[in-house]
Amino acid sequence: MTPIFADTSFYAACLSPRDSHHAEALALAAKNTSTIITTEFVFVELANLFSKLARRSAAIRLIHQVRSDSDTLIVPVSSELLQRGFELYSRRPDKEWSLTDCISFVVMKRMKLKTAAEITEMLAVPILEDLPFKAGDEVLAFVNGMGGTPLIELYVVYHELAQILKGRNIKIARNLIGSYITSLEMAGCSITLLKLDDDLTQLWDAPVKTAGLRWGM
Repeated sequence: MTPIFADTSFYAACLSPRDSHHAEALALAAKNTSTIITTEFVFVELANLFSKLARRSAAIRLIHQVRSDSDTLIVPVSSELLQRGFELYSRRPDKEWSLTDCISFVVMKRMKLKTAAEITEMLAVPILEDLPFKAGDEVLAFVNGMGGTPLIELYVVYHELAQILKGRNIKIARNLIGSYITSLEMAGCSITLLKLDDDLTQLWDAPVKTAGLRWGM
């Protein structure tokens, strides 16, 4: 099976019940059967994030647990990896990536793992250039899971999609994220963009009461 990269936000979601993705992160961790890849830089960022006394012991336990897990591949800290990550960090002033994020992207590229940003760009750009959409447009953004993709990962894709659209001055007026058009436990996701006008927006906002969708009731 394809390895999964675990970043700081995943481990932070596992640790914090107040995190909006806490339940999804724990569910993913419980059912995952793939090799997990992470880095010692992620541990540094996680430990810094949970340095307060009330949360410190939880971070220590989790890091010990991950380091002793035979199914987790931990890439060690190195000056060379730090340098490559810093170079990416310096080249992308348009992104709000942390230095640890940039180091993770370098690791994923070396191990031939696509980042969420790369996958989202691959899915979104052909759609944007096909209609084409233009600056000032308002859209409905639909990120659909195929059945086996956790909701937390769909929200990661949605976040990357929002960044792409923001860079093109396209406003997300309405959104829908979840597994609605599925094929059993198929992995992956799809992106749908609908250019909105007043009539379409009014129709979308109309009350819905079905087995799969419900709002405005």
